[in-house]
Amino acid sequence: MTRPNGPTWHRLLPRIDALAEHTDPDTATDTATTSLLLDRLASFLQGQGALAHAIGYFEGALSGSQRLHGPDHPDTLTSRNNLAYALESAGDLNRAISLHEQRWPT
Repeated sequence: MTRPNGPTWHRLLPRIDALAEHTDPDTATDTATTSLLLDRLASFLQGQGALAHAIGYFEGALSGSQRLHGPDHPDTLTSRNNLAYALESAGDLNRAISLHEQRWPT
């Protein structure tokens, strides 16, 4: 499978927005694939400088991954890390540090 490029993401964005708005944790639309899609789109948006939009998608990806896999699953850890770096880029250092600290057991 090839990774989508910029123009592809721009075409997919309205559809993924609609999917995200209609994803319900109690239905079959809340899947690992949905979480991964949100995370990948968020990474694209972060690279485009759309941090606020990216952070929303990273939060959705993390929430879904935690619900589906638990807090210590590799996908959840990746989502948490990606959200933390986006928050750091946006200047929200307190939230970023808190998420980074959750990666390591005490």
